[in-house]
Amino acid sequence: KIVALVFMIIDHLGVAMFPGVPEMRMLGRIAMPIYAWCLVVGCEYTHDIYRYAFRLLVLAVVSQPINMVALSNPWSKLNILFLLCLGVLVIAGIKEKKYFSQFWAPALAYLLLGFVSMDYGWKGLTFILLLYAARKSRGGVLAVVLAFALFWGTTSTQVNYIAGVE
Repeated sequence: KIVALVFMIIDHLGVAMFPGVPEMRMLGRIAMPIYAWCLVVGCEYTHDIYRYAFRLLVLAVVSQPINMVALSNPWSKLNILFLLCLGVLVIAGIKEKKYFSQFWAPALAYLLLGFVSMDYGWKGLTFILLLYAARKSRGGVLAVVLAFALFWGTTSTQVNYIAGVE
């Protein structure tokens, strides 16, 4: 978590104070996969998954104004903690399998993401759920992380910036 925090600080400094240094943003992008993995592991070991989600929600609400001011985000773009909270709730639905919640919880979350803007959006939720699905296989986790690194790395504006394509 501390490593992820350091990379997140590098990312946010790159946005707020050094916008001309895309390397800071690239380094900072390492934080999300680490936090997502911590979330998946946390969902496996927590005694009360809903309390875990509630704590994330409280932290998301408290940090939203700070996120808006520091990163110049509008109220309509929710920070990543809202996505992490949503990920925990979907994983809870998958684990519990109440009234077919393993199907409707993810579907409802993707529907919500169609109307509400969150950092990383549906791609981030997909990443979290794929990590959860692969959690018992080192090779599977590595494949998910590698696939998403390649996906995000080839579709990001940083790659276009470095390549000279704008």
